[in-house]
Amino acid sequence: MKNMNHDSGLSDVLGALVLVSVVGIGVALLGVSVLSNPTHQKIPALDADFTTVDHSIILSHQGGDTLQKADVSFLINGNETKNFFKTREGNNWTSWQVGDILVYNIPADQPVPDNLLVVYNSGSSPQIILSLGKAMVTIRVNCGDDAYTDIKNNSWSADQQYSPGSWGYSENRNTYSTGESITNTSDPTLYQTESWFSGGDGQYRFTVPNGNYRVTLKFAEIYDGINPDNPRIFNVAIEGKQVISNLYLYSTSGLYSATDGTYQVTVNDGILDIDFIKGLENPKISAIEIVKE
Repeated sequence: MKNMNHDSGLSDVLGALVLVSVVGIGVALLGVSVLSNPTHQKIPALDADFTTVDHSIILSHQGGDTLQKADVSFLINGNETKNFFKTREGNNWTSWQVGDILVYNIPADQPVPDNLLVVYNSGSSPQIILSLGKAMVTIRVNCGDDAYTDIKNNSWSADQQYSPGSWGYSENRNTYSTGESITNTSDPTLYQTESWFSGGDGQYRFTVPNGNYRVTLKFAEIYDGINPDNPRIFNVAIEGKQVISNLYLYSTSGLYSATDGTYQVTVNDGILDIDFIKGLENPKISAIEIVKE
């Protein structure tokens, strides 16, 4: 009887240890499961009105979540404008909630835009949460230079580095300009400056709504160090698809001559990527126009 009680007690202890082990393993597996399935980014809901009155844009928050200024971008033709908006009383704002009105008084010498994108930046990647106004986007970039108004009165934005929720060039971008006259164009100013990319490939990225776009790329060879003994040859890809192969401007057009190319692309991820891929010498670009179709 004494031995039987001892064996029974040992069995109870072993059973308890097995139970503890099973529970421990279960907790560990649960922890692994939780860690391997992180919570998804919460995208705020938003309903808002976009109105243009007396050379002003009026935004009215009609429903959804409160947005913090630090977490959003207001993009007009790709340009950040949230700091231009003020409260109805003319004060700066830090959050935008249901019932709030924000107003942007547009300078008299600038046209009134008819669209605006609200981009949420407080997650792993920017998300367009609302497109306001007409369903159109036009972005024009004067690469390597300041803002410019062309002979057709189109506005070209000053060049800028990319930041999430906006648009711009990659970090390895440099600039170059010339005072030489540019042939084969009625608007030579756009071709007298350029962005060029050192150390390999370069890129421009644009935050845009998904859809179909017409992209026009403007080039001119303006560096007189390029010649048959030192050619500049490169490729261009848009949205991962190569659209230009072995572009050799000096050979096809010579120095100081404009060359344009227009391409139809589809954006499915909210970002339009243009890659300039090095062959011989450094890739470059004079101006970029993007129009939503």
